[in-house]
Amino acid sequence: MVPALSGANVVDDPGRAALAITVGASNDINQLTQYTSSGFTSPGTDEDYKPDLLAPGGSSYYSGILSVDSNDGDAEQAFPDEQANDYRNIMGTSMASPFAAGSAALVIQALENQGLSWNFSTNTHPLLVKMLLCATSTETNAPREASTGTNPTLGRAAAPKDLY
Repeated sequence: MVPALSGANVVDDPGRAALAITVGASNDINQLTQYTSSGFTSPGTDEDYKPDLLAPGGSSYYSGILSVDSNDGDAEQAFPDEQANDYRNIMGTSMASPFAAGSAALVIQALENQGLSWNFSTNTHPLLVKMLLCATSTETNAPREASTGTNPTLGRAAAPKDLY
């Protein structure tokens, strides 16, 4: 059972897995968004501190992310889709995840361009990609948006490990 953190959602399965790259969302001014989940206090041997990265995800306090419309309904399903194949201004970690996925793909391509032959039967290469993404990330050094939860701490060597 995952211990609850006050005022925040906690990353759950499958994101708890150490091999998974979990992505939190940042807003226009590089703050952790209100809706981004927090990590958990005691990861097991097959788990990791979460979330791993932040990427632009949009915010109700600032601006959303322009995305293609799914053609299933406008205005949060309240009305039928008025315009097919249009765009929608939305927010969420689902908007942030494609930024991280694209970054991972570029890292993989760069590794392959340097002669790496991807090995699908081991976790070594996926962990290398995760390590490179995490190691080249920067801290936001900004509070959570609009005082909506616990703020991240500054310092990669902070003790205990930052759960936000």
